[in-house]
Amino acid sequence: MIDQFKRELEETASLPSDDPQRQDFERRLANESASAQQHWQDLLLENESFRDNLAKISVPDDLQQRLLSIPEPASEIPKRISKPIHYGWALAAAAAMLMMLTAGLTRHYTSNSRMRTVALLAINNHLNHLQDHGVDASSIDKAELEQSLTKQVGFQVTVPDLENGLHLEGGRKCQLGTHPVAFTLWKEGQSEYSLFQFETDRFGLAASIKPTLVRNTQPAGTEHTTGAWIWTRGKYGYVLTGDPGNDLQRLSPTL
Repeated sequence: MIDQFKRELEETASLPSDDPQRQDFERRLANESASAQQHWQDLLLENESFRDNLAKISVPDDLQQRLLSIPEPASEIPKRISKPIHYGWALAAAAAMLMMLTAGLTRHYTSNSRMRTVALLAINNHLNHLQDHGVDASSIDKAELEQSLTKQVGFQVTVPDLENGLHLEGGRKCQLGTHPVAFTLWKEGQSEYSLFQFETDRFGLAASIKPTLVRNTQPAGTEHTTGAWIWTRGKYGYVLTGDPGNDLQRLSPTL
């Protein structure tokens, strides 16, 4: 993505959704690459997160008075210019603190939103294949499956050892959104579970996310109540979800 086009993406993302310039840009963006479109969605999400979190920050009415009441540091600067310098320093410090706070909140909110998006994509994939997950329900060697899936998806697949009575049934190449992932099917009695392995950088996720249970609260969740465990290990991440009504809480991955 060339720098000029990237700058145009960033500038246009800050415009209101009904702005003619933005609408024209979005029409042109439809013909651009998948990476450009993904970058656009990430920018929109970050801008939305920034506005949401900024609105939640409560700034005391007497913030300026509090800052100005901070004792001045000992200095050899003549008194006649110390107050203006202190006043400017206080305002600059306040602005820096506020920017750091909002930036931190935005990064946290964006990371959680991306993590939740991946989890919900996995849940929807599982729910859409409740009748047939597309793998042969037969005994298969894990090492052979890892080798086969690695060739199919183009990255190193490592099938983890899932405990709590889950048995590996098979696997295949799959997609979450527009990104290729490795899918494996697991069973416990009559219940089925889906495990997806993906590349963390494809979804903009951190490399060290501890196992987190995401509940499905989207409209589909009112009909099929379920959830998903999501975690990452360096370059790769995993999502584990299962049939509606199953107790996913007890399937917490042990890393």
